[in-house]
Amino acid sequence: MNVDFSKLLQFIPPAARVLDLGGWERVFPRANVVVDLLPYHSRKYIDKNIPEHFTEKDWLIADFCSQDFWKSIPDKAFDFVTIGHTLEDIRDPLFVCSQMIRCARAGYIEAPSYFRELSKRQSTDIFSGYPHHRWIIQPLADLTGLIFKAKLAWAHHGDYLGDSRRDILKDYFFQFDGYLWEGSFAYVEHFSKSPQLEIADAKWHFENVLKSNCLRNNFLLLRSNSDSPNDGKCLWVTEYKLPSEHHQLTGLMPSIYKQYGAS
Repeated sequence: MNVDFSKLLQFIPPAARVLDLGGWERVFPRANVVVDLLPYHSRKYIDKNIPEHFTEKDWLIADFCSQDFWKSIPDKAFDFVTIGHTLEDIRDPLFVCSQMIRCARAGYIEAPSYFRELSKRQSTDIFSGYPHHRWIIQPLADLTGLIFKAKLAWAHHGDYLGDSRRDILKDYFFQFDGYLWEGSFAYVEHFSKSPQLEIADAKWHFENVLKSNCLRNNFLLLRSNSDSPNDGKCLWVTEYKLPSEHHQLTGLMPSIYKQYGAS
């Protein structure tokens, strides 16, 4: 996770039981239990300013995309669950979302921003963002949950950022988005539209949403949504509008950008 741990700790009561999923790269020291494919002794980052609440026996080596793993975790076994820069990597993030909601009362999710996933460090780069990532993660327009969209060839099509805006890659607030939730949150997959529409939407986003020298909010509070009918579903191309399509049809910017991106 890239968030300042002290900021996250403000939302976790002292007696809370905390689960960290996939924390090997930068484990959350406040976690009581950590689950990862890699072993305890190889963990890469240790924050010396926050004492670890887990020991080697609390470090579980497991695949948390596996249904068998979650059978061992009772409902609401944890007060808080964290997962940072992991959902975009794994094969079934929607299933993991369902299990986080089932086993925890609240949590924090962190993932690279849409901007970062579609930006190239140099105009000559072949791939945008992180080439090993399977998913692009964005908030739903009403901030009730998350959209997962497969990161396909259209994402690497061109240099959406451009040399004139390349310095934004140095801006901390554009690198990732953090989502704090309590009770529940919605989670849905959007089937990618045609490459032409997705490319046009990406260009629209970088021209109309991305603003230099703005105070971008990348720590978002998701509104609880316990009865979303689309949770875990993949919406077909006719069942949702891209932000650029909404703008073209209504002449209005999607309201999400008042809270999520540059105003």
